[in-house]
Amino acid sequence: MGGVMEEEVVRGFLRRFLEEFPAPLGSEDPLPLSPLSRKVSLDELRGESLDLGLRLLNTRNAPSPLSAAMCHAALAKLLKADLSPFHLPQEAEQQQGEEQEVVLLQSEPIQRLFLNKLQEVGVAWHQTLPAPLPVGPSRFLMCSAHAIRNTRRKMEDRHVALPDFNTLTGLKDGVERGYYAVFDGHGGVDAAIYAATHLHVTLSQQGGLQSDPATAFKDSLHPH
Repeated sequence: MGGVMEEEVVRGFLRRFLEEFPAPLGSEDPLPLSPLSRKVSLDELRGESLDLGLRLLNTRNAPSPLSAAMCHAALAKLLKADLSPFHLPQEAEQQQGEEQEVVLLQSEPIQRLFLNKLQEVGVAWHQTLPAPLPVGPSRFLMCSAHAIRNTRRKMEDRHVALPDFNTLTGLKDGVERGYYAVFDGHGGVDAAIYAATHLHVTLSQQGGLQSDPATAFKDSLHPH
């Protein structure tokens, strides 16, 4: 069933998490998981960081509401940090051909910083549990996924299941939401991976999500 998690469950996971990650990663330490990209824009940073954090915590059996809350808190800390040391030089064609500068960031070092923010959240919450504790959906929705690559060399489709959509994206408008999606690769995996990583983040930023979710979803597919 859904609802508030028990303190014992939260403390138990945080203890195990900090046993594995007792200190921040050093600048030369390898990442426990690979980022999706070698470089990201500021707009893409949210989706790629949340993806990395969820993958890390989910493979360690973190309770879903806690995983979403930790990733959201770590991302908030990351976005408050000075990211200028991670800026990549602007490419010549971008300088000449684009009216608005697109800032690109080195993915691996900035995701190392994100994971250190995640570890920082774990330390803080292990010392003092957040109040209130992360809340899961009021109704437990069981879902499953089964994928077959058929004759293709590798699986090109992606699926996303986010029962804690509001917690992950920081929405607090009183409307309970879950996000479930399947993305068909159609002859390549890149578009499916990109949509699975970023669409829900873009959707959460639509002002009309509460009043008109259908239009908000359409606007997410064609952001201005």
